[in-house]
Parts: sequence; C-alpha cells; structure tokens
Amino acid sequence: MKKFRFNPFNLALKKDKTVCSVCSYTEGYNGCHLEHDNTCDVCHMLGKNKNILMDFDFLQKQFLEKVEQLKKNSTPYHCIVGVSGGKDSLYVLNSLVKNYGLHPLAVSYDNDFMTQKAKDNREAALRILGVDLFNVSVDINCVNLLRRVSILNNDEFCKPCVNLVHSCILKAGSIFDIPIGFTGFSRAQLFTRTQDIKTFLELIQNFQNPTDKFIENTARILTGKQSFMTLLSSAKEKKLVEQTLYSPKRFFRKTCMIVPYYIFHNVSSNEIINCVKRELEWMPPDVFEKLNHSDCAMERAAEWIFPKTRRAPNGEHKKYRELASEVRLGNYTLEEAAKIVNKWNKIEKPEKDIKLLLKQLDLEEDEVSWR
Repeated sequence: MKKFRFNPFNLALKKDKTVCSVCSYTEGYNGCHLEHDNTCDVCHMLGKNKNILMDFDFLQKQFLEKVEQLKKNSTPYHCIVGVSGGKDSLYVLNSLVKNYGLHPLAVSYDNDFMTQKAKDNREAALRILGVDLFNVSVDINCVNLLRRVSILNNDEFCKPCVNLVHSCILKAGSIFDIPIGFTGFSRAQLFTRTQDIKTFLELIQNFQNPTDKFIENTARILTGKQSFMTLLSSAKEKKLVEQTLYSPKRFFRKTCMIVPYYIFHNVSSNEIINCVKRELEWMPPDVFEKLNHSDCAMERAAEWIFPKTRRAPNGEHKKYRELASEVRLGNYTLEEAAKIVNKWNKIEKPEKDIKLLLKQLDLEEDEVSWR
C-alpha cells in the first residue's frame, strides 16, 4: 500500500539548502523561487509587507469603516456570506451578525459532495442566527466537467468548487443588488504564492472605494472562467461552462466585491472551533483535524491526487501548501509542522473513496497522477 514519505519540514530543520529555511518550500514549488539567503520569495514578500498585512489595528479600522458604509444601504441584505457548513465560513457568518450587527444573506450550492453533517451544521447556524439562505442551482454535469478537466490538466480537484463558490456569490450579489460578499478562506489558504499576496495588498488598498474595473477584474480571476475555457475543446462543453461560471458583461447587471473575511481579522483556529461549537451548535466530523476541510466527502480521496503541475515534491500531501503557509504566518513551528506531516505519512490510500471519486467523474485510475 503506497504511503506518503516526503517531509520537507525535516529538511528545513536540518538547514538543507534545497528548501526554504522559513516555510520549507522547494525551488519552483507553486511558482516560488529560493533567494540567496535560502528563503523563498513568498516569505520575502510577506515579510516585506508585514506592516500592512499584519497590522490588525489598521485592518480592523478599515473593516469597521466598511461596515458603517454597508449599514447605510437600503437593500434587504447588507452583505453576502458564502457558507459551506465548515467551521471557517460559519464563524464569519456568526461574527458579521453578532459582532458587527449586519444582516447578511448566506449563499451556498450543492456540489454533490457536501457531507450531511456539513448540511446539518449549516442549517443549525441559519436557524440560530435567523439568516436567509440563497441556494444557487448549479448544473452538476458542469461541476463534474470542471473537476474532470481540472484533474486531467492541473491535477487539482478542489479548484472548481472554489471558483464556483465565488461565482455563486457574484450571481447572488447581482440578483439582490448586494455590493459585497465575504468568504471564509483562511490566511493560510490565501497566502501561498507571491501573486496571492500582491492581490490581497491591492484589495486592502481598494477596500474603501473600489472602482468597477478593480471589482470586475478580481471577479474574473476568482471565478477562473478564462483558464477553464482554454482547456475545453468541445463547443457544447464551452457553452455549459459559459452558462454556469460568472460573466460580468453577459449575465449580471452589477458585480459585487468579494472579500476574504480573515484578511482583516486575526482569529486562531482554536477560537473559531470553540466559538462555532458554543454559539452555533457546530458538530465536528467523526475524524477531525484543524487543517481538515471536512465539509467535503471526497477530501480523503482528493488528498492523494499528485499536483505535478505545481512542481511538487514527490509525495507532497494536498494540505502541505496550506501547512507551509501556517508556518510562514507563525501559527506553527517547523517542529510542529514536521510532526503533522509524519502523521500524514502514515495514512494509507483510501481505495474505496478513490473508486467513488473516479466513478463520479468518469475517470480511469491511470488517467490521474497519484502520490
């Protein structure tokens, strides 16, 4: 039975010059470059801009000013929150209602892999907070097409769902004339590349008075429509994607700005977990770890898809990128991260889950790159 073996954090602890001494990225991984001081350009970019990205007094002030702007809107809802039933998005929903006094609209869609526990958690939160849900209808054939194309071309299973969440928020924003939508993506998920950091620096700079051009350009990036269209050859497939993913000029009257809540807030994983358990009756999955995205039933299978297009180290775990980002942000030490990867390295390949995933997407096992 094949198992994960590679642990880049051990190399970083040994001062190995083939990995970043701060986060353990290897040269070329995820587009990164190791600088002369044996630190990757992502860590350099974060360090260079810490005075903005880590100044939570400044960021909180910016956020509060935006909240006051939103409260002046005459629309039925102040904002949108993309919710999945996971802890991070439900914490955002709870905070906007209880801490900021906003009246949000929750937006979700059924991706066919959402766990029943995630649905129950979502419904409990909506009931407790008195929040309305707009469940966007998405053609599951298109969802599976995007997953299939993404896996075959980029070895990425999760990207289509991320893009579709943003697309659904934008669609709801247009229908209900809501100017802003918040997501629950963590800083560790967001700060994985230099380009990501540049994008969010630009977001902070434009947060108070964004131009239509800025909002629409951001929307196109977040929905990933253009990148998917270049991978499709069939006119029928292109039409299906065209009708599903966001297109500001063709489908919607107005584009809302999408903002990751945690860009402006410093909240630990323990704080999030304790809060949603206490205030929203959130129930963790049977097997729970802090870095798990347990709202997806296919997470265990997806962890074994090998992202060769990211020039990943052999055997890299799917969540390694996020864990390295946690180390970069100071939430874990290299020693703690190494222990987590050692634990991952003992996981056996979930053959049953993988067979189910392949069947759903009409793929053969040898069509996919596995670790």
